[in-house]
Amino acid sequence: MSIAFANIAGVSPLVGIWSSVVLGLVSALVGGSPGLIAGSAGVVVVPLAPLLAAHGTGAMAPCVFLAAGVQLLCGVSQVGKKAMRLVDDNVMKGFLNGAI
Repeated sequence: MSIAFANIAGVSPLVGIWSSVVLGLVSALVGGSPGLIAGSAGVVVVPLAPLLAAHGTGAMAPCVFLAAGVQLLCGVSQVGKKAMRLVDDNVMKGFLNGAI
């Protein structure tokens, strides 16, 4: 899957493979849960492909580090917990039933 997403983004297949390896190692070291999916995702290709087409592969590393920084900030400030308080219980039950 990581090779396919690398192809869609317009980078070498090795970039996709190594990104999955690095993400897997980082999630293992940080202490990810058994259900954690670490690797390339289709949602990443959507904004990354036009960025790479416009600015080349040199823009990929700063973009990924910026996204990681935003994610780290959201984790430290517990934005997810605060946002989930706004979601109704019935909506959460319906989402989880659909996910199973």
